[in-house]
Amino acid sequence: MAITGFWTEGLVGSPDNMNATLLQYDTFANRPAAAQEGIFFFATDTFRMYRDNGSSWDEVTPNQPIFISALAGWEDTGTLVSGGDYPYVKLADSAITSPHIGGYFPYIPGTVKLLLSPAATGNVRMQFETDFAAAGEVTGANSDSIAYADYAVTFDESEEIDITAAFTGVAIGDRFGLEYFRDGTHVNDTINDFVNVLGLLIEP
Repeated sequence: MAITGFWTEGLVGSPDNMNATLLQYDTFANRPAAAQEGIFFFATDTFRMYRDNGSSWDEVTPNQPIFISALAGWEDTGTLVSGGDYPYVKLADSAITSPHIGGYFPYIPGTVKLLLSPAATGNVRMQFETDFAAAGEVTGANSDSIAYADYAVTFDESEEIDITAAFTGVAIGDRFGLEYFRDGTHVNDTINDFVNVLGLLIEP
């Protein structure tokens, strides 16, 4: 299978010499079969880097996790508080609260997690809604959601709720908005106290 190109700076000899250290690039689906250890492949559609180990491709993308503070998207449906040295948005044990967080994807995320810490042990009932769009598109070009569900959490622990499913189809460079809901009055929400949201963790 032919690939789009080779990066050959500093390479001695022909780019067809596959025993030399070489960077190839094309879309992920068009990557060659792994067969020459030490060859690198850059996927132009996902911005991910791979290294050939001789029989398969190992991902070696140098992307770093991204943290977005909940305070960056705070609005009056949540209360700004501190717990120890942590800044939080507090979700009360009351009618539905629904703050927002916004951001940008420099790469296609492997996981997206909401980080929180509850004031009691039990189940917190939450829902998630998203909009995301590329530069030049209307902000609501793409939408996704996770319906209300109950998440088991433990008093004062740093908890993570995986909300990756609310970003299906997101692309590199997309701007996004996340609205997260807590229904503290629902019978399934058994915290009976507030829940502190620290922010959003995006991981490669």
